[in-house]
Amino acid sequence: MQKLIGHTKPRPKWVKAIVTIIIGAIATIWAIALLPFLLLASLIVAICLIPVVRQLRREMEMTDSIPKGNIRPTVDVTPWHQRIIKVWTESHDILFKKKK
Repeated sequence: MQKLIGHTKPRPKWVKAIVTIIIGAIATIWAIALLPFLLLASLIVAICLIPVVRQLRREMEMTDSIPKGNIRPTVDVTPWHQRIIKVWTESHDILFKKKK
């Protein structure tokens, strides 16, 4: 009977462990070697974003100085069960004051 194509003996565990360690070491060395270039690139991007952030801050300050005529009051959107828990804990603290 002929062997099937691609059917091979499984590798021993020690060979798999060695291959895994070698691949991990190569990936670690590659990442460490790549790190200075990534840091330099992030520094360049951060320096390029400084004028953009300044312009954004100016625009935000200008919009804050313009009075808004249609300001809605803030609404408490806390869920009902959390409000009940808060009221209960506050009343519990008032009734049973803990001595420090």
